[in-house]
Amino acid sequence: MARQPTQAAMFKDLLKAVQDLGRQETQAAPQNVQTNSNMTSSVVEQFRRYKPPSFNGMTGPLAVEEWIRGLERIFKHLSCTDAQKVLCTEFMLVDVAGHWWESASRTRTEAQQRNLTWARFKEEVMEKYFPQALRDRKESEFLQLK
Repeated sequence: MARQPTQAAMFKDLLKAVQDLGRQETQAAPQNVQTNSNMTSSVVEQFRRYKPPSFNGMTGPLAVEEWIRGLERIFKHLSCTDAQKVLCTEFMLVDVAGHWWESASRTRTEAQQRNLTWARFKEEVMEKYFPQALRDRKESEFLQLK
């Protein structure tokens, strides 16, 4: 069974990520492309150290909400852009969900894909796996509990 990182280990990883970002930002301007690549790579490495959950799209609708909440707990500890959040999360979409996302991504232009915000990403995933009509129905059921 995988061991959950301790608070001290998470803090150490977070501190290392901040230091890495600080070092990368001080590099010269001609190296911006390389710096951006290194920053993204560093963020992905940091993200994976938290052992984020994958999502296969075959579980119930409440599972996607919990999955996103778990990812956001990790992102709270990382300094990353929307694009980096989306990139990290794309790795965690597997099986049916991974195929769906690849298909959905192909419908966007390169610029649209590059400028995809974290909020928009979450909206698309939620609409696919926990549509608003179903969320409204679940909320109504909850409110009618006695």
